[in-house]
Amino acid sequence: MESVTHIVLLFCIISSSIVNSNQVETISPPILLSQYNVRHDAVTLSGFSSGSSMATQLHVSHSALFHGVALFSQAFYRCGPHSLVEFGLRCSKLGMGVFPYDFRLSIGDARRYEWMRLIDPLVNLRGQRIFVWIGELDEYVPLEMAMENAKFYETFTSNKSLIRTTVFHAKHLLPTTNFGDACDQDAGQNVYLGNCNYSGAHAALEFLLRDKANIINPFISTQMQNIPQEEGSLMAYDQSEFYSGRNITDEAMGTLGFIYVPKMCQPQFNIADEPCFLHVNFHGCNEWHPQVALRYIRNSGFLLVADANRILTVFPLTTRVPQNMDGCWDFFSYTGSLFATKKGKQIKIVKAIIDRILGKLK
Repeated sequence: MESVTHIVLLFCIISSSIVNSNQVETISPPILLSQYNVRHDAVTLSGFSSGSSMATQLHVSHSALFHGVALFSQAFYRCGPHSLVEFGLRCSKLGMGVFPYDFRLSIGDARRYEWMRLIDPLVNLRGQRIFVWIGELDEYVPLEMAMENAKFYETFTSNKSLIRTTVFHAKHLLPTTNFGDACDQDAGQNVYLGNCNYSGAHAALEFLLRDKANIINPFISTQMQNIPQEEGSLMAYDQSEFYSGRNITDEAMGTLGFIYVPKMCQPQFNIADEPCFLHVNFHGCNEWHPQVALRYIRNSGFLLVADANRILTVFPLTTRVPQNMDGCWDFFSYTGSLFATKKGKQIKIVKAIIDRILGKLK
């Protein structure tokens, strides 16, 4: 019992170092989400740490809706899914790799869920684009467990060239071009963003959308030199309207999230009425507080990439509840055993948010 307690405490310690931020930003009253002019054939996802788990869970559950997913610094779909202790012992470095979770169990789960019609047909994954980024110095997620994200998807893909795995000499973080400490340093005090002279946001979206558009890199492109940062509008939106029972404790979702609408996706500037791309990014543990989330969002690189390439980007937020005090996305059953399926409480909320933007939900 002492070792189990030790693991849980370590999870709390490593994820709580980013909560205290002296930067306070005024947040305008949340808007009600509405339909936007976005492409339905190129909706993409990404996530960091627990957000990576959420991204792959949503991707597998509703694969007919998506074009691809980018996964940063986390183990594979449903690794150690029954409790945080199981994940800690079998999917993280805290367990010392004594009894690692076999990704083939997760493949079995996916096939079982498909048979039960709890997820979309797995054949939808055949042509999807998958981007996996790993820090080989990651303090929490073993390299081999993160690498098995690719193995999981290789089971269902028709072309392995659609899967890209990138390994950096980096800690547990989301890589940026210029924010935070060096890539090989602890990123906990910088909302788990690291200065790797490399934009994970651009690399991910360029790979996911390269068959749809020429994705500009705003961090090196001369085409962007005269465009100021964040020309678009970053707005809070009311997330609680999507709750099944408006119960924060059940869903562990915050009352608001953020949406970024690039200038050229706004009707008054989009004269040609050309549809934009839609991307959804999921934060990591203890990035749930709106002020912390804003620091993550503004420095992650996603906004500049969105501006340069007309990508409307949504940042849903969790919250902390008694069963999840670190505000992680559910990757260990705290909202129920079907968390990684269409019946998952958080998945249902985010799917409704996407449907509203696509015009499928009034």
